[in-house]
Amino acid sequence: GNISSTPIFLESNAVCSVHAKWITTPVGNLTIEVSNDFAVPSTDDDWTPLSSTATAAGGVAGDFFWDLSSIAARWLRLIYTRTSSTGTLTARATVKGSG
Repeated sequence: GNISSTPIFLESNAVCSVHAKWITTPVGNLTIEVSNDFAVPSTDDDWTPLSSTATAAGGVAGDFFWDLSSIAARWLRLIYTRTSSTGTLTARATVKGSG
């Protein structure tokens, strides 16, 4: 199944980075999704994949870093879409304001 992170509130912030690390052998895709809903997005239909952010977790341990400068979305989350196998995924985000 899919696993999604807790939504991250970005309003009034200019840049964000997300670093994901996985161990063992998960097979699937990681994607950054965004929303401009005023309240915390409550369903999967409230989210849209951010262009060019999908990356594969391809059956070996690894990591990936997204550097998102000038992001204008109100909310952000990371979603993992499992294809097969199992593993452990950890992700951390840093959000910085414009001033």
